Amino acid sequence: MFKTLLARARQGYRTAAFPPQEPVMPALVRLREVPGILGVSLRSGSLRLYAANAEQLVDEWEAHWPFNDLRWLGRRWVEPDMEDVFTAYSQGYDALLKPRQT
Repeated sequence: MFKTLLARARQGYRTAAFPPQEPVMPALVRLREVPGILGVSLRSGSLRLYAANAEQLVDEWEAHWPFNDLRWLGRRWVEPDMEDVFTAYSQGYDALLKPRQT
């Protein structure tokens, strides 16, 4: 089942991974409160952002970082892996498990 969900999640979705924002724990809390963000986790030394429209959100943040008390350190895109799929499935992030409508 998870392999099927992984295949679906990879159809047009990427996960945004950020170096830990400074300070990291307040960043986790603040980012989780942003409309459109389904979840944020700390994995492999990076913050993982789960959002159906992550590309648009990150583009907006690169143009104007809205958090004066947090420092933007950059970003990279990663393909969803099994842990991302399990997180999306177990947390109910349904928008990430369905093929994107084009």
